[in-house]
Amino acid sequence: MIVFVILEGLIIVATKMRRLLPLLSLLLLPVCVLGQNVHPEVQAALDWQIPKNECEFRGKRTNVGGTDRKFKRAMKKYTKCNEKYLTGLVAAREKMMGVAHHGLTQEQADIIMGHMGAIAIILKRSESVSAVPESIREANQTADFNQ
Repeated sequence: MIVFVILEGLIIVATKMRRLLPLLSLLLLPVCVLGQNVHPEVQAALDWQIPKNECEFRGKRTNVGGTDRKFKRAMKKYTKCNEKYLTGLVAAREKMMGVAHHGLTQEQADIIMGHMGAIAIILKRSESVSAVPESIREANQTADFNQ
């Protein structure tokens, strides 16, 4: 009788384990999926943030005729700095496009596409006349800035 109770108890435990096993595997599945290694380039693209544009225009035009060397130097410095910033954004966008071959989840792809969209907006705005800072437009009274 004791053997029957033990066997009956083992059968009950085994039956309960068969029912719990699929539930247990469902609980462990997300841990396995979340524990996957993300490629460093993909992680860098996911963590990317828009860098601050540190370019400042510090110059005043003192000579209305346009021969002011300090103003031209300041303008050249600002233009070079801004072009370097925009080139960095283009390089970041190209790098983000290249991470797709590592395999992305839909969520990762959405995040990276959002970053690329933000870069596209910045690049589009930089081409417009309104992207030129007001201080430069006021200081430089030439027709190309005041269209």
